[in-house]
Amino acid sequence: MVMFFKYIVQVNVLENPFLDSTLIIVCQPKKEKQDKIFKSIASQALGIASGAYELALQYSKERKVFGKEISKHQAIAFKLADIATEIEAARHLCMKAAWDKDQHNNYDLSGAMAKLYAAEMAMRVTVEAVQIHGGYGFVKEYHVERLMRDAKITQIYEGTSEIQKIVISRSVLRD
Repeated sequence: MVMFFKYIVQVNVLENPFLDSTLIIVCQPKKEKQDKIFKSIASQALGIASGAYELALQYSKERKVFGKEISKHQAIAFKLADIATEIEAARHLCMKAAWDKDQHNNYDLSGAMAKLYAAEMAMRVTVEAVQIHGGYGFVKEYHVERLMRDAKITQIYEGTSEIQKIVISRSVLRD
C-alpha cells in the first residue's frame, strides 16, 4: 500500500538485501515549532518493528526443533500473532496522525499517541524477535540485534515516551 501526504517532500527507496521488502525513508521539511513536527519517529519505529517481524517469521519457518519448524509450536505462533497485531495497531495510529496533519487538524494528540505506542511496540517486538532467534538473536549476521538497538532510540529521541505521556495526559485532561 502506498499513501501520499502533501507534507512529504522527498522519498528515498532502498532495496533491503535482508528482507523481501523495501525500506522507504521519508524526509520532511523542518518546521519552526518542535511540537508541530509530524511524529516521523513513529513511522521509523513501525518500520523497525515490521523488519524484525519479517526476520522472526522467516527464521521461525526455517528453524526446526523436535522435528518441526518452531513456527508450528504454539508458543512461537502466539508470539508472532501478538507481534502482527501490535504492528497493525501502530500502523493505524501512524496513519491517523498523518491524516490529521494532512487535513490541517491539530495532530499533537494523535502524533504523540502514534509516537508513544509505536516506539514502545517496536521495543517489545524486537525483544520478541531476538527471543524467537534464540542465541542467534545476538549474532550480527541475523540483524535482529541491530533492530533491537535501533528500536530503543525511538523511545528516546524527538521526545521520550514519558514526554509523550505528558502531552497525551494534558490533552485528555483538558477536554
